Amino acid sequence: MESSAENNLLNEAYNSLLRINLEIIRPTVPDGRLYHYTSAEGLRGIVESKCLHASLAYLLNDSSEVLYGCDIVLSAIPQLKDAYSGRTTTLVSRVLDDLNASFSFESNRPTWTHSIFVACFCASDNLLSQWRAYGQQGGYSLGIAASPSPNLQPEPKTFTARLIRVEYNRQTQIQSCLQLLRDILSKISSEDLAIAVANQSQYSFHKYEKFYTVIQDLLIEKIVGFKNPAFAEEREWRLVARQRELMKQGIDDGGKSPTEVYFRTSRGLVIPYIKLVPRQGPQIPGQAPFLLSSIRFGPTLNRSKGEASLRMMLEMNDIKNVVIDGSDIPVLL
Repeated sequence: MESSAENNLLNEAYNSLLRINLEIIRPTVPDGRLYHYTSAEGLRGIVESKCLHASLAYLLNDSSEVLYGCDIVLSAIPQLKDAYSGRTTTLVSRVLDDLNASFSFESNRPTWTHSIFVACFCASDNLLSQWRAYGQQGGYSLGIAASPSPNLQPEPKTFTARLIRVEYNRQTQIQSCLQLLRDILSKISSEDLAIAVANQSQYSFHKYEKFYTVIQDLLIEKIVGFKNPAFAEEREWRLVARQRELMKQGIDDGGKSPTEVYFRTSRGLVIPYIKLVPRQGPQIPGQAPFLLSSIRFGPTLNRSKGEASLRMMLEMNDIKNVVIDGSDIPVLL
């Protein structure tokens, strides 16, 4: 049975890991607005349902980016092992070994990558690379107020969403992981803590797995904002929705309520997604969903026809005060 002193030590170490998450400085959107590129079918669904979709990252192009983030962690771990060589505790060694195993083998990754849902945004509403992706048969850029973040939350009560600015510089990514890992290890590096954790039974709250889950969660929060430098032109932001150890929504009934997951098809795959709904509840008549402020249609669409059809669709769905414009990029995609 753990002593009062040991229990205090365990509590303080665990809470210090949680504080790392709370103390992270969150980015603010420079112009207070982000842009979501979508197809004509996607636009229709957004306007009619008044919500956005966050798709399962593992089955989209973003899956390779999640794996890219794993490689960044694996680049940082050996440097930490060298730095702690000869002066590490069994707890620190076990954490580093388990992180290396967890992020190394793809068979381990689905346990957490399969619960990461992503809605993608861009800092520009008229970007050629995005029109190439979405504009060959139309394409639209939706301007959404995002100060400090889009007014959206996941429909599933056990999910939370966090706005992340994507980092593209590889050296910055590695240094960011190194700093986070140093902060983590500094909280769990005492020999007394290692002994206290080792003494916990399988029924204890402070058993090793509890500490490791929080540490892994901190790293996942970090790597979902990493992307290959080749895509830097995209200036991407992400609203990342997932089940977190570090941050939970107000209602959590211990998994009794089913997670609201829906499905669509894309490129021959069935893609799971969750809904991101406005935080303020039912919409005020005439108010755009989630502070939708503008819609720009792509360069392949006829300007007059594109504007006329958009205005009719918005009016039929009782959405007003949305600026409509077309792309002026002189190119056929």
